[in-house]
Amino acid sequence: MPRIPQVIQLKSALSIAMLGACMALLPFPAASVQAGEGISMLQSVRIGLEHSPAVLTERQALRISLSTLEDARARYDPTIALSSAYRKDAGTAPDGGDLHTVSSGLSVTQHLPSGITVAPAITINRTDKEGTAASSAAAAGMTITVPLFKGLGSSNLYRSNRNAAKLSLEAERRTLVDILESSTYATAGAYWSYVYAWRQRELARTLTESAESQLNATRALAEADAIATLMIEQASAYLQQSQASEASSELAIQQAWHGLMLAMGFDAAKYPVPQPPVDRFPVPGAGFKASLPGIDSLQAVAMRNRADLQARRLGSQAASTLLEGYRNERRPDISLSLWGGYTGSSDGESFHDYLRSATGNIPGTSVSAGLTWTIDAGNRSAEAAYITRSAQLEETRILEAELDRSVKSTVTLAFAAVRNAADVYQLTRNSTGSYRRLKEGELRKFRMGMSDIFNLQTASNNLATAELQLLSAEQSFALAVLGLRRATGTLVAEEGGAATIQAANIFSVPLAKGGRR
Repeated sequence: MPRIPQVIQLKSALSIAMLGACMALLPFPAASVQAGEGISMLQSVRIGLEHSPAVLTERQALRISLSTLEDARARYDPTIALSSAYRKDAGTAPDGGDLHTVSSGLSVTQHLPSGITVAPAITINRTDKEGTAASSAAAAGMTITVPLFKGLGSSNLYRSNRNAAKLSLEAERRTLVDILESSTYATAGAYWSYVYAWRQRELARTLTESAESQLNATRALAEADAIATLMIEQASAYLQQSQASEASSELAIQQAWHGLMLAMGFDAAKYPVPQPPVDRFPVPGAGFKASLPGIDSLQAVAMRNRADLQARRLGSQAASTLLEGYRNERRPDISLSLWGGYTGSSDGESFHDYLRSATGNIPGTSVSAGLTWTIDAGNRSAEAAYITRSAQLEETRILEAELDRSVKSTVTLAFAAVRNAADVYQLTRNSTGSYRRLKEGELRKFRMGMSDIFNLQTASNNLATAELQLLSAEQSFALAVLGLRRATGTLVAEEGGAATIQAANIFSVPLAKGGRR
């Protein structure tokens, strides 16, 4: 299986500029699990981010959010109307002939973000009476509608909808980053569980091999009458017990493999043969605790980087922006309408004469003004909408405050877990070394006939238990580091508008100054 590069980039699959700027997260190149090549942590995470149902679902939610913004922007797209009509009135001409009328019109309506509406228009009517020359009349002008209260200014509902949609799109993007982190955390956790199961089987096999060696040595001593036959039965029983543990570890590997495949978004039935894990657990080195950043620094990193917290804040801003629009809707609906224009005319049969009516024989310009006051008795609809949006804003603020409080607590607990796991690892490592030396000493004594099989098996069991405890301590430390990364929002890095997954984001604690590093 090809090794995965240290940096994994996610770029957007959509060519729409807005989504590309806000999303910057794209499907990964195709990846698969191939037999016999092993599977790495970064490969597992990469595949998980490509196939995770949560990530795929959130991408669709991001598309919906983008469409909401486009719909809000559509309010400010100009509307162009073209019209053409023909009419025949039989016997209405002065000489009893037919009257033919051709009408054409062009109008443009443009809504401005300020709430003002501009609508220029031109119409031309051509009248052709049988027996007389055709004549054309044109009228051109512009209507400007200015809302005086409701609908005017930066907080009018349509503008608020557009601005809130922008904030909601950015909030959805931050939610996608949070889900990427969540998926990374889940897949990495499943990978560490798989590593534990694989290593557990290795320990079980080692114990079985040791039991076989003990049985062979016991048989050799029994043939020389140096040990009773009962001791052979004891060694044989110990071997069977070790083989049973090894068989149980095989099932644990299958269970962990299926869990990893599910976390990666794969059907485990298509990959029935577990592949050996490439990566091993990270372990704390000498002076690890002294090199840890302070808890205050880590909490600051979390407050700065947590994508879910950023999404909540943006959601509150969007709700507040939308509330301003509904507050504007409660104002009196009074609008001023201004019109200015002119009329023209021309005579003639040609198409040029038809168009010349818009520029010829213009007697002067005309202007008009009107005031419209629309009264909605009680204004209950606007009041209800305002109350609803106000309640939604309060809900988002409550949830934001709750998450804000929990972030520091989560970081504190995750940091404590890392320190505790480092201590447990060092203690378990030391005890395992002691048990290993004791077992080696007991084995030498057994071979010299100075000890019996019972003491050797006891030493072997103690060492096996210690090695399992050490393996568990390694897993706990790896999961604690992963949990601290998740708590500080530093599992997924963002550089140059793209999200990246680096090995350091999974295998080491975050730095105080580097933020996402």
